[in-house]
Amino acid sequence: MVNGELRLNPRNTVFWNDPGRFGARQHAAGFWSSADPGHVVFHETGHEAQVKRLHHFLVTNTPAKREPDIFTLEWVRSTFPEGNMNRAMEEIITPELAPRILAQVGRHALTTTQEFVAEVFAGRMAGRQYDPEIMQLYEDWFGQVI
Repeated sequence: MVNGELRLNPRNTVFWNDPGRFGARQHAAGFWSSADPGHVVFHETGHEAQVKRLHHFLVTNTPAKREPDIFTLEWVRSTFPEGNMNRAMEEIITPELAPRILAQVGRHALTTTQEFVAEVFAGRMAGRQYDPEIMQLYEDWFGQVI
């Protein structure tokens, strides 16, 4: 997504010749969270939704407007230092949780927080269900509630 516009590479003929087959292979290899032919669109939409949700939080989270149960600005700054929403997952998750994310969501979700959110979003759009702990991380990292 660039400024809310989804841009896909038309030269990727391996994907475009058969999106269903490509998605099935990516999912079977444990890389993508779903085999859905629309996975790429769902994934990129998940990135955009995360950015919008974080932006909305930062704009509206002043002391006068803060909801009692919403994340604190201090939490955002500690979780996303210097505004970086793209932290490496190994810096954040526990060793016990990594295999569950790998099994339920996929390898791509273990790279960064942004990729985790986009992969969970894509999986949910394709009808996948995840453990409560995975969904809590998704929401903590500003994944769009589905």
